Amino acid sequence: MQLDKLYFERELIPVSFDAGDLDIFTEKKLAESHYKKAGYAVIQGLDFENNMVSALKNEFSYLDPYLKVKLGHAKGSSSITAYGDKVLQYISRQEVMLMLYLCRLCSYLGGPGFPDFIVIDQQTRKWFLVVVAEELPPEYVLFMFMAKLLGKCEIKISNIQRAGIQKQMAIDIKDVFENISKTERFKGFSGGIEDEVYRLRNLKDPDAKDELSFLEEQTYKMPFFLIKKWLKEGRAEKDDVLLTYENFEKSNRKMKDIIERLSGEMRNDNDYKAIGNSKDEETLKKKFDWLMETFGMGESRAKELLGLLV
Repeated sequence: MQLDKLYFERELIPVSFDAGDLDIFTEKKLAESHYKKAGYAVIQGLDFENNMVSALKNEFSYLDPYLKVKLGHAKGSSSITAYGDKVLQYISRQEVMLMLYLCRLCSYLGGPGFPDFIVIDQQTRKWFLVVVAEELPPEYVLFMFMAKLLGKCEIKISNIQRAGIQKQMAIDIKDVFENISKTERFKGFSGGIEDEVYRLRNLKDPDAKDELSFLEEQTYKMPFFLIKKWLKEGRAEKDDVLLTYENFEKSNRKMKDIIERLSGEMRNDNDYKAIGNSKDEETLKKKFDWLMETFGMGESRAKELLGLLV
């Protein structure tokens, strides 16, 4: 797909009053009511990521710091269980997990980017996503672009009909991505992780192998590598996202295996048990050194595991 303009037809919802000063929250309520009156089931999209991470927490190979934060926000409840059950009535676990990955990538631009509503035809069981907006922030644009690239779901734009709202929305994808590339977060990735990966690859130091591997794994958790690739090539391919998702899943399975080995060693290793259970700086430093020496892991992986397990 070329980085050209993306066009979305708007569904303009008629109302019997002057909608000129309508605020976005009321507009979303009216759009939701419109679909329900038309016989559709409507599921809120605002907390889709938090709720589905909580509902599917046992499906993840590895609960990394990002997912731990999401689980903290969700705080499992009967309402979240009900939300997850309803979503999974119509959308497969595989599709949900892929959309959660897209949400993760988009979160680095400001938020998960998931549309406002999941709208379901209960008779045909077909579903589509609805965004209620006049203009789209970059995280929404990225989500919609990747969803269109993958061909996994239909996304519609809906607005209340009023003066100045056009029937078609045009998004200049290249312009959006170029603006993203000028942000501090993008520059931090290019000047931080990406540069360090390049340095370690050229260093060819066996002792730096795990550090290099861990940093490479971080690129699969962020959108910046993909955006940089797409801007350079002027186009994007479906396999770009699928391969990155596959590598992301591989890295999670790798961490799961490491944690299983680590848990066994922590229970049985006399040197580790001798360190004690205190959480003071000296004790944590000893545990950090033990992780690196026992498992031959780099500093970055040891820091992440120390924060999660100790």
